[in-house]
Amino acid sequence: MNIADTIQKVKEAGFHLAVDGDDIIVTPPGKLSDQQRDYLRAHKPEIISALRASETLLDSEGGNDLPPANDDRVLVHVPEYRAQSGKRYSFDLDLPRANLPALRQSLRFELTGDQGGGSILGKPGASADEVRAVLVRKYGTRLASINGMEVCDD
Repeated sequence: MNIADTIQKVKEAGFHLAVDGDDIIVTPPGKLSDQQRDYLRAHKPEIISALRASETLLDSEGGNDLPPANDDRVLVHVPEYRAQSGKRYSFDLDLPRANLPALRQSLRFELTGDQGGGSILGKPGASADEVRAVLVRKYGTRLASINGMEVCDD
């Protein structure tokens, strides 16, 4: 069985998988069997890679899973989106207006020196400023840039 099939089976069993740094977050964690836990540990790098490859701009509970509302559509322009692979994309999304609350703000960030960086996916409906504020609260002066723009100390 390949990793994508494994992830799908885990989801069908009622679990949600997410990546936090180098960790796999499973909810609800208390319901995992020892065999499931051992499998996740044994295949951790492949699972993390597959989960990161399936990055999305839409909430897993929204987006494509929402019933279409073809009568009232909006065009949302994404000026620059940098995928985990490092490739940059610019595109337009033609969405039903009903799906707009499911959109999630995604920001890339870098920390000072060799401390790393990553991306943050905001809650559905959160503005870019709200997501930036989360980064500033969490990393403070260690934050070097957000979406390639240098963070200035005010």
